[in-house]
Amino acid sequence: LLGEPDTRLRVVAATALKRMGRAALPALLDGLASLDYELRSRCGALLKRIAPNDDMIARVVQDAELDAEANPNDTAVYPALGVA
Repeated sequence: LLGEPDTRLRVVAATALKRMGRAALPALLDGLASLDYELRSRCGALLKRIAPNDDMIARVVQDAELDAEANPNDTAVYPALGVA
């Protein structure tokens, strides 16, 4: 639902994911590999919020942001986490 055009649905989805906490990390990490730039951005922001002190999450989000700048239409691949 983070990719929905309806802002209200996105807010509800983001709130639910924040409440899930670390249990939401796998889904958010998968979202970083989306072709949808906005979805990648939302997933990255939620990952930073849910796991602000997790160095591996911070590194993956930073890599995704750099990848998005360099290749906005490509999926990101993170072999260290097994996320593609």
